[in-house]
Amino acid sequence: MKKSGWLLMLIILASLLTGCATDKATEVVEISERMFITQCNDVYINTDEYMNKTIVLEGMYYEYTDPKTNQVHTYVIRNGPGCCANDGIVGFEILFEGDKPVPNDWIRVTGKVEKLDNNELETIVLRLDQIEIKAERGQETVLN
Repeated sequence: MKKSGWLLMLIILASLLTGCATDKATEVVEISERMFITQCNDVYINTDEYMNKTIVLEGMYYEYTDPKTNQVHTYVIRNGPGCCANDGIVGFEILFEGDKPVPNDWIRVTGKVEKLDNNELETIVLRLDQIEIKAERGQETVLN
């Protein structure tokens, strides 16, 4: 084999070995409608695996005021299968700066998973880099 052939093979081999590496800090996970519940659950169950990844998802903007503290909590949610009260709500608490959407607005959010310790209770939230109000709505109720 000619010298240039060997050089080309070495370049291809080097690119194959290094081209598959990913920078975990820039990895983006988009939570889809098709597997919304499953993907959200995976973030809660395997939180450490998602800590440096960017999460993107769409859903309805929701607010809840804690009656004990009067603190307003904000969420991006979708309705899931359920039978009683709020057991059919799936999504994440979101933390962000700026203007709040109107409850029930359809939003697309981009942010990072964060663990918060609230009175000995660990909470998983998304700290947003971006929040966008969308005109077109996705599926409000998801099954998977």
